[in-house]
Amino acid sequence: MKIWDLHIHPEGERIPGRTLTEKVENLLRIADRMGIERLGLFLELEKYEKEIEPLFARHRDRLFGFIWMTLWNVPLADNIALMNRWIAGGPLIGIKMGGYSGICSVPAYDPVFTHAASLKAVIYIHTWLKVGGDPPHPGGQNLPQESRPQDVAVLAARHPGIPLICGHTGGDWELGIRAVRPHKNVSVEIGGGFPARGQVEMAVRELGAERIIYGSDVSGRGFASQLAKVYGAAISEREKELIFSGNLRRLLAPIARAKGLSV
Repeated sequence: MKIWDLHIHPEGERIPGRTLTEKVENLLRIADRMGIERLGLFLELEKYEKEIEPLFARHRDRLFGFIWMTLWNVPLADNIALMNRWIAGGPLIGIKMGGYSGICSVPAYDPVFTHAASLKAVIYIHTWLKVGGDPPHPGGQNLPQESRPQDVAVLAARHPGIPLICGHTGGDWELGIRAVRPHKNVSVEIGGGFPARGQVEMAVRELGAERIIYGSDVSGRGFASQLAKVYGAAISEREKELIFSGNLRRLLAPIARAKGLSV
């Protein structure tokens, strides 16, 4: 099957290489062995700024990249400028909110998402539900600036025309799937976490295969265990094809056309 991996952290210490370029080229060799055609890189720009453009020029048909963006302590104008530099005027195709990037449902951050949408950029939001608090409850031990799937649902309701990706299916995927289920503009990404039986089947049953995207979360996870979530799921071959690449290719199509990239 054609496999595109949405979710790669190329800077990980587990990946051999002294530079970003060396690490990514090692990842591409491993991806070839695993049958993975393209890799989506989550990039911390300040670390690798000088390498990014030549790397993407060299591997134009194998890579797509996201700005790792922080919302809560960065001026709005700076984030708009980042998107203009690296998406409108550079090789990257989307933005990624991490586990400490800011609660995505805060209305003050809306201009970031609306500007990203105006550039046809793909929007990925890390979400998780960590049990804690007194009494313990899902989300009670989240980081102070970590979004929950419920926050993606609030953002999606406010902007029903903007496609969003709910990262990790909320961590606690049984709750995450239910949280975003009413919002047709939200897809879930299944990367990270254990390869638990039933996750993909429930997502297909509750959301439809067209709203599920494959990602691995390498190097925090391995390719094999994450591929197994889809290969081992009790779903049809057509549904696996949509999850492995078809849905992501559809989301990427508008910006790919604008940039002259193939999908």
